Formats: sequence, C-alpha cells, structure tokens
Amino acid sequence: MTSAFFSDLVDVLDRLVTFVDPVFVVGDVNVRLDRPAEPDACQFVDILADHGLVNCVSTATHNRGGSLDIVAVSNNRPQPHVDVLDVGLSDHRLLQWSASLTRPSPVYTSVTSRPWKQLDATEFRSALHSSSLCHPELWSELSVDDLAQLYDKEIGTIIDRLVPSRSVMCRRRASDPWFDDECRAEKRHVRQLELEVRRANSINAAASARCRDRCLDYSSSIVS
Repeated sequence: MTSAFFSDLVDVLDRLVTFVDPVFVVGDVNVRLDRPAEPDACQFVDILADHGLVNCVSTATHNRGGSLDIVAVSNNRPQPHVDVLDVGLSDHRLLQWSASLTRPSPVYTSVTSRPWKQLDATEFRSALHSSSLCHPELWSELSVDDLAQLYDKEIGTIIDRLVPSRSVMCRRRASDPWFDDECRAEKRHVRQLELEVRRANSINAAASARCRDRCLDYSSSIVS
C-alpha cells in the first residue's frame, strides 16, 4: 500500500467527518486487517480511529481467508451487524447489513437578495450622474444627517430599479455541534486558497504550498 493511498484516504475522511448525516465507509480496501501487527493494517485502523470511525467487520471477507473489506461507521452511532455472505460471484464475500437511512425533513428559509451579477455598471453610472447626488446645488445647504438620508434614498432608488430585491428559498443544512464558527471560517479559507490555485494559469508553487499547509491546519483542527 502506497503513502499516496493513506494521504488520499485522510483527505476524504477529513471531508466526510464534517457531515451531520450518517456516514458509511465500505468496500475492498486491500489491506489485510486480519493481520493487525502489519504496518498497513495499523495505519489504516489508526486513521479510522482518528476520524471517529470503527470497522464493523470482524471475519474473513475473501475466499482465501483474508479480511480485506470493511463497513466502517461513526463510533458514536449504533454499530450494525454485518453478515458476510458467499454468493459465488466473486472471490470477495458479500457484506450485508441493515441501516436506517431516514432523513429529517429539510428546513427552508426565505432570504432576501439581489441579482448583483445583472447590475449594468454603465447604466448604474448614468443613473448616479443624473441623480441629485451629482448636483451640488441641490444639497449644498443640507446638514450632515440630511446628506446621509439623501445618499441612502438616491442609491436605494437606483438599486431598486436596476437590481430589485427578491425573496429566495434556501435550504438550511445542519452541522454537527462541534463544527463551530472557527471550523467554518477555516474551511472557507481553505476553499479560497483552492480556488486561487485552480485559477492560476500555470502551476504556482507558492499558492499550492499555502493551500496544502492550510489544509493540514484545517484537518488538525477538526480531528483534535
């Protein structure tokens, strides 16, 4: 088993553990888990444990006796009983278990927003130039408070005409209680760095290094 496999596995699990929904990690991992003293098996089990996961398969899953297939679930949820069945279709056994996949009804909220991408800068500039904000003779004798009110009124009128507000129904997705504002901010920063790397026309070593380091920091924060 290569180091790249374990690195990719950690990356995937870092993302999965932020989900509030039940997570099942299943399949042929090609690691001899029936040999717990082997380095690959130790590392694999440790990675699962670090992410709060436990393997529910304890018997051989291969016709030669090896335990290569897993059904891993969160260690704070009920662990299913896994039947290992030989159905004669492969050298690997079929893993069968029951799971409650009932999901709560989605929660929607109404959010007021504006389609800012549709704002025409030229039209906005023209409307602003035609407003009283660009004609000092209309406001030169106004007080500071009156000027602030005039500014709000004129800008609001222009924006309401060019990009009127609208109500949008958004689905709210719950997060695990431990996924707090600090984790959320860290995740947002990581995504920004990833976008910076993707937008680069060529490989940017510095940007890639910053993104990699931030990913490691984020991973450490959510598993600590």
